[in-house]
Amino acid sequence: STSWHCCPSSCALDMGHVLDKFELSPQAASCNEQQSTEDELSNDLLAEVQSGTHLPDGTPTAAVADCLLPRNLPLVGFIRHAPELDMHWQLGRVPTYQSTEDEVAVKHLACIEQTDNGAQSPMLPRASPYVGFQRHAPPSPTLNFTDPAASPTLLPITTCIPDLDDDFEASTLEAVSEAEGIKHRGAEHRWPGHLPEELWASVVKFTIDLVSVPQLARISQGFPELVRSRSVWSGRPVRVPPMLVAQLAPRLSKWLDAWQSSTQLIVPHSNQLLTEVARRAPALPVEVLWRFDRHMKGAGVEILRHGVTARRISDEELVVLGDAPLRMAPGLAPYLELRLDERGENIGDGLNDFGFGVTASHPHEIQELGCVADEVPRSWVVDFTECSVVLSANNHEAAKGRRVTAQDLVQGHRVGLRLAHDAVEVFINGQLRERLVPSPEDCIPPGVSLFPVFDLYGCTKQLSRSDAEEPLP
Repeated sequence: STSWHCCPSSCALDMGHVLDKFELSPQAASCNEQQSTEDELSNDLLAEVQSGTHLPDGTPTAAVADCLLPRNLPLVGFIRHAPELDMHWQLGRVPTYQSTEDEVAVKHLACIEQTDNGAQSPMLPRASPYVGFQRHAPPSPTLNFTDPAASPTLLPITTCIPDLDDDFEASTLEAVSEAEGIKHRGAEHRWPGHLPEELWASVVKFTIDLVSVPQLARISQGFPELVRSRSVWSGRPVRVPPMLVAQLAPRLSKWLDAWQSSTQLIVPHSNQLLTEVARRAPALPVEVLWRFDRHMKGAGVEILRHGVTARRISDEELVVLGDAPLRMAPGLAPYLELRLDERGENIGDGLNDFGFGVTASHPHEIQELGCVADEVPRSWVVDFTECSVVLSANNHEAAKGRRVTAQDLVQGHRVGLRLAHDAVEVFINGQLRERLVPSPEDCIPPGVSLFPVFDLYGCTKQLSRSDAEEPLP
C-alpha cells in the first residue's frame, strides 16, 4: 500500500487558499476565535511538555509529546493522517488491574465457602470453562453407589426404598406385629387370608412400583421377599422416579438382580446412573425419561422436584427445554402431557397463553432459547390464545383451530399433545379437543428424536410433567 507523506508548510498554504474563497459567517468567526483559544492552550501544553521530563500527574512528557499535535496543523482531525500513538508506557497498568480483580473474586469465593461451612458455592472461578456457557453447566452432584448409610433420607417413609436386608425385615415384622397385635409365626401366617404365594405374586405384579414397595413390604411376613423377587417384576417395565435416584444408587446392585427379567428399565437422565446400570446389568434394556432441564432454561424459570416441575419466577425469559427426548413406545405415536399445577394472573399481551411442543434440535446444539418456545430452532409448538390454538412450525403458523382456546385451560387439568405422522392432536384430560393438520412440508419428520420445549407465558405459573405415554381419561 502507498504511504502518505505530507509537508506541514505546503498543506497549510493549500488550506489557506481554499478558505480564502469562502465568506465566513459570524458563527464561523466565533468558532475560529474559540479554536484560536484552544490553539493557545495546546501550544502552552506543548511548551510545558518540552520544558520538563514529567507532567504534574507523573506522566512521561516524552510520551505525550509523541502523540500531541498543534491544532493548526492540517493533520488534526484527519484519521487517515493521524500518527500512531505510542501507548506502551501505559501497558503496565493492565496486568495489575486484572490481577487485582481476580484476587478479589478468589477472596470472595473463599469467604462464601467459609460462610456456608463447606456447602457448594454458587460462584465459579473466573478461569472455569463453565463460566458463560449455559450448556456447559457444572455437573450434577456425585451419586453414592457404595454406602447405603450415606444416601439421602429427606423423603418420608412412604417414598423411601428399603435396603431389603435383615435389619429392614426385622423392622417390617415389628411394624406388622404392632398393626395386627400378633406375632406371625410359621408358614401359615406368611400370607394374608392363607392364600398361596403364587396368587399374591400375581396380585402384586399388577400394582407394584418403586414408590409402593415400602407399603407392600409391610403387609405380611412374606412380602419383603416377594417385592424383591424376579417374579413380580418380570415381563413389565420398571420406572425409576427422579426423586428416588439418590436413594436407589447405594442399593442398585440388589434391585438390578430383581429386575433382570423386566422388559425395560426407565430412568431419569443421569449419566452416572446410566453408566452404573450399563456396567452391572449390560443385558437390561434402558430408556431415559425426560425432565425439565435445570440448565437449558430462561432466567425466569425455576426447576423444582428433581426436574419434575417448572415454575415461573419472573415475567421474562420463560422458555425451558426437556433434558431427554420423548419416549417412543412401540406402536404408539409420541405423546407429551403436562399438568397445570397453578394458574394465576395473566402476563404479557393478555391474548396469548402458554405454549408447548417439541424440537428436533439437541439441547447442546441450541445457542439461544429465544423469548418464546416458537423461536427454538426446528420446533413444532402449540400456542393457546384467547380465541384459538395455533401450531407453529419453525416459528411460522402452520395450522390453526378454534375448538379449544386458552379459556379451556383450568388449574389441575392435564394438557397433552399426540404427534401423529400427519397432524398434532391436542388433548385436555385425555379427551381429544383439536386436530391441527399442517402442510406436508411442515409435518414432523418420522423417526427423529423430539425434545420437549415449553414457555410459561399467560396465566400458567407452574407445570409438572406427566408419565402418561398415551391419552388417558
